[in-house]
Order: sequence, then structure tokens, then C-alpha cells
Amino acid sequence: MKTQQLPTEVREYQLLVGGQPARVRVPADFNGFDKIVQDVFFGGRTDLPAVLNELGRAGKARETFLSYGPGSADSSERVVLADVGNAKAAGETVLAFDILTGDQLFVDRVSYHFLQPAVGQGFVFRTGNIHGLGRQVRTASGGYDYIPEDKYYVKRLVGLPGDTIEIREPVLYRNGSPITGAKAFDWNARKDGKYPGYRNAGMLTPGDVVTVPDGAFLALGDNSPDSYDGRSWGYVPECDVIGRPLFIYYPLTRRWGPAR
Repeated sequence: MKTQQLPTEVREYQLLVGGQPARVRVPADFNGFDKIVQDVFFGGRTDLPAVLNELGRAGKARETFLSYGPGSADSSERVVLADVGNAKAAGETVLAFDILTGDQLFVDRVSYHFLQPAVGQGFVFRTGNIHGLGRQVRTASGGYDYIPEDKYYVKRLVGLPGDTIEIREPVLYRNGSPITGAKAFDWNARKDGKYPGYRNAGMLTPGDVVTVPDGAFLALGDNSPDSYDGRSWGYVPECDVIGRPLFIYYPLTRRWGPAR
């Protein structure tokens, strides 16, 4: 058993500050940031599209749009560019709050030497050989070099070699039947509580059925709309599997305790 620090899911916001874009990253489960922005910049109004349209008609909003993509480990990226009231003098604090580090876990690195990973388990793996999680940089000659991103990720295992996987929103299907093996699968299928159901995206768009190749696994996040997971970057090579998450010991939030 070994301690690992794993990247957490984040939301990334981009705002115009003095005409220059400024990015703010917060943990994905910090749901209060939207309200903070609404209170500070929009007088507490929750109908932001209407507000931004009004600003546009008044000539105050430069640009407004939404997009999604990776911000760090996993993220949904919400971008709102606007010039609004409540101006602050240079050097004044606009927003203030604490940002937590990634989850720190106890990880079982032994079991998978003797037992095959089971669908539904938490699944820790390295990303160095996952091409979709690397990045390209331009070289001096004008070409591109690929730089792998070798980090530790944790997702939920949903597909073994040879399995067929499909999403019929909000249900995830494995080998033609609703997937079983974890309570999170059932909660997502019912859209129970904070489980929003599985969403079609990436290689699992509506009607797509994928087959997990030999020597690989498929891992998805439980919060499907905001999870940057195997739908976008593909399969986990068998050689990069680390083990099962056992216990989240830091940070001391609602996530603290046995990994589910």
C-alpha cells in the first residue's frame, strides 16, 4: 500500500479583468463559485444569459460564450468574458476564497498483481502512455513534438478487454445490458441526488458502441457532464494500471473517508 497524491476535478472560469483575461480554478465540488460571481458582479441575479444579453445591448459586454474542455486533470471549463459594474481599484481584492489541493489517497498497489480489476471499482492509473492526455508543442522547425503527461489519475473502471460499452442517456451499458458493479452506476441511471446520469460525448456519442481492446481498460468519471475521462482520451493500457483507491485522507471535505 502506498500514498499517492492525485489530481482533482476542477472548474475553470475566465474573466476579463482590466481588459485582460484572468483564469480562476476551483474544485469541481465547490458549487458556490457561481453564486459568488452572481452576487459580486450581477447583483445576485441567476438568469445570467439574460443579464449578459442586457449588457450586450448596453454596449458593456464584449463577448460571452460557454465551452468545455480540460483545465488540468479533469475539468469543465466555463468561460464568461464581460465588462460589468462594481469596478475595483487596482490592487483591490475582487474575490477571495480557499482552493484545495488534489485528493490524497491510500492506494492498494498489491491486489492487481493477483486479481483482475473488477468493473465498478475505483481505478488508479498513470497517464504517460495515453496519447489523448499529452500535449503538442511547436518546434523551432515549425513542426510539433508530442509531450506525454505522466500523472496519476483515478476514475471508475467500466470496461474490461473485449467488453462493449454504450451510453443511452442517462444509462451506461456494458455488453448490451445496464452496467452493474457499483452503486454509482445505479444512482447515475436514476439521476439520483447529485448523480446526473451518463452523457454521450467523445467516442461515446449517441448510437456509438465501442469495444475495449485487448490489453486495455476503459475508465469513466461518476460526474459524467463534468468529467474529462475515457470518452475523450481513450483507453488505459494494462501496463499503466496502479491499483485501487482505499481511503481519501486529505482534504477534510465531504469526500474524506473510504473511497467509493
